[in-house]
Amino acid sequence: MKKNIFYDEKPKRDLRELLDTVVRANPGNDAFLSKRNGIYEAVSYEVFQNDVNALGTAFIAMGLKDEKIGVIGENRYEWCVSYLATVNGTGVVVPLDKELNADELVYLANEAGLKAVVYSDKQAGKVKKMAERCASLKFLIPMDGEAEDSYTGFIENGRKLLVKGNRAFLDADINPDAMNMLLFTSGTTGVSKGVMLCHRNIVSNIAAMRGILKITPDDLSLSILPI
Repeated sequence: MKKNIFYDEKPKRDLRELLDTVVRANPGNDAFLSKRNGIYEAVSYEVFQNDVNALGTAFIAMGLKDEKIGVIGENRYEWCVSYLATVNGTGVVVPLDKELNADELVYLANEAGLKAVVYSDKQAGKVKKMAERCASLKFLIPMDGEAEDSYTGFIENGRKLLVKGNRAFLDADINPDAMNMLLFTSGTTGVSKGVMLCHRNIVSNIAAMRGILKITPDDLSLSILPI
């Protein structure tokens, strides 16, 4: 008799519920090993969620509710926080390929109608050109540095707002079938095309993978392809 290799995995309603579920089950477990100053530091699920909530709260406070926010950089912790801080209650996230040149990024920024972009130091030159040639782009948020208008500064501001009782992000309604992610194709057969995705697309895919792949808190995964 052939053993059933499939696991019973029910999709969550949206990515916020998925994150909430994981944090409740494993708050202190490592979610990421983030490299800082040449040393890998562990970041727990609870800290990850707190950072997402803080950044999302700051995003809404600066007027980014229902706006499109670009994210460009290397595979890193700040990229993941920025992504979920956008889709879990703020607006529409637009991941941008760090390998594209400035002209291509300007085109995509205008096509998407970006209002803000979160970027790494290595992408600063290209992001500056995007800002010069994209009228809708108003906020440039560097992942690196400690300034008030940087990723770190917004995290700190968001934490202060949460302490004061600001729940604009925490209580934001998420429509699992609304477009919350705009991904551009590689453009190998022509101009890049925007692919519109929703929370249900992502959580159903995750559930499908979890249905055939047993993942435990002891497992460690390494991301090679751009996230």
